[in-house]
Amino acid sequence: KGAFIKLKKFFISPNFTRLLSKEFHVPMNLLKKKIIGVEHHVAHAAVAFYSSHFKSSAILSIDGSGEVATTLLGKFQGNKFTKLKQVFFPHSVGLLYSTITQFLGFRIDNGEGKVMGLAPYGEPVYKDIFDKMIWPTKNGKFKMNMSYFRYHFTGEKKTPFYSKKIVRLFGKPRIKESEITRRDQNLAATLQDSTEKIGIHLARHLWDLTREKNLCISGGVALNSVMNFKIKQNTRFKNIYIYPASSDAGCAIGSAYYLYYNLMNNAVQKVTQSPYLGPAYSDEQIEEACKKFKLKYTVQKDPDRLTQFAAEKIKQGKILGWFQGRMEVGPRALGNRSIICAPFPGKMKDILNDRVKHREGFRPFAPSAKTEGYKKYFDIDTPSPYMLLVCDVKKEKLDQVAAITHVDNTARLQTVSKEENPLYWKLIDKYEKISGIPVILNTSFNVRGEPIVSSPEDAIKCFLGTHMDYLIMGHHIVKK
Repeated sequence: KGAFIKLKKFFISPNFTRLLSKEFHVPMNLLKKKIIGVEHHVAHAAVAFYSSHFKSSAILSIDGSGEVATTLLGKFQGNKFTKLKQVFFPHSVGLLYSTITQFLGFRIDNGEGKVMGLAPYGEPVYKDIFDKMIWPTKNGKFKMNMSYFRYHFTGEKKTPFYSKKIVRLFGKPRIKESEITRRDQNLAATLQDSTEKIGIHLARHLWDLTREKNLCISGGVALNSVMNFKIKQNTRFKNIYIYPASSDAGCAIGSAYYLYYNLMNNAVQKVTQSPYLGPAYSDEQIEEACKKFKLKYTVQKDPDRLTQFAAEKIKQGKILGWFQGRMEVGPRALGNRSIICAPFPGKMKDILNDRVKHREGFRPFAPSAKTEGYKKYFDIDTPSPYMLLVCDVKKEKLDQVAAITHVDNTARLQTVSKEENPLYWKLIDKYEKISGIPVILNTSFNVRGEPIVSSPEDAIKCFLGTHMDYLIMGHHIVKK
């Protein structure tokens, strides 16, 4: 609490104003206005709630750490926010996940998703050890034994977050890019199991406190789509919502929401919060980029013919770069900056990982399915528009979508509605009409180690450096 008081003083100090002016080039006329600091987890909570369209909701925010809190349990009722409970640093589910991610040879704040993808290959055989590292408490929180960790001493991501105790128990940490062993798979599986248990424990307690039918999950740990679905399955909440940029990327929007609705007491408006908030490019800009790289291209301005062409190429087994409209917010490609292909045969997963994405073979791909037909293929009773829920693939459909099915017969589903992304929905619809399957494979338009492409130039460079067959940017079609 003392640290946070000091931080609040810093927010309104001349030093903070000078920092914004010098380092971030904020004009001084803006800095003369009143500057308000919104707490980290409150910003997480606000972006989730005000984009959910719920009138009231329980809030669960979990990440590495905010100012001093790592977890927040709360409730929104219109523009009234109630903070119910918090867990404070150094006890942190997010930093536990980052610690094991680092031990397994992946980069902190980057490789956690890889570890989630690795987990189904292993078994949670280290449960007894992890139960001594982190455990739920009777007051609805959790605690950690800090003798296993060092992140509370350092904070430097290049230094070990784990203590010598972890090394004594599990052996030497995996060297980056080395072979993944059975131990590594089992560590990932046990970490995921522990994360899910804590998430369910927190959510159940939150339901006891609020008796709300709606739950919003936010914070970096909310990107753990396996945990999210386990919470839905194992609690009494009827509706669950997770914002696509639930990590720190969404805090700016959350701060604006909290200021407008809570601090300024404005009436809550039901405004559609599209995930497509990034830059868009005109036909002229796309054509200029094609000419810059001396590419041959054709132009098809009829959306029906464009999507029909793409659907036919997908059915032929081709791999397409799909670059349309405004870029998505958050880490998941949602059909505007995507690499797409057929969801079968199963070997398509290995082809994409090896020849296109240049990444580890165990990493899975996601299905994009029309909202009208996803229940025929996936065992889930709610839409999943942002790839933040992992569910079972129905047994009778496994052969039809083998390339998007994980080793444990699950998939990280994206449901696509005609209202939110009409062109991408039309493409899936065209593919269904010629194949009978309302699902295509969708992965982010990038290669390992690179961000998702933003501009036409980014897209062309990625296309030329991989084994994609076609690049479709706006109305422009480029063949390899």
